[in-house]
Amino acid sequence: MGQAPYVANADGSYTLWFVGYGVTGGVTEAVPSAEIAATVTRGGHTTIGYNGLVCN
Repeated sequence: MGQAPYVANADGSYTLWFVGYGVTGGVTEAVPSAEIAATVTRGGHTTIGYNGLVCN
């Protein structure tokens, strides 16, 4: 499992990007089908900025 790419924001929060893979018949698909962008503050508050199909 790899690390999620992230950006340290000027306000001390971090924005991270995750991708998810579908599973068909017990086999993980080769191409990611979902993407999530989440920002986490120093206080632990999390905001989901995007949760949907992979953006190219």
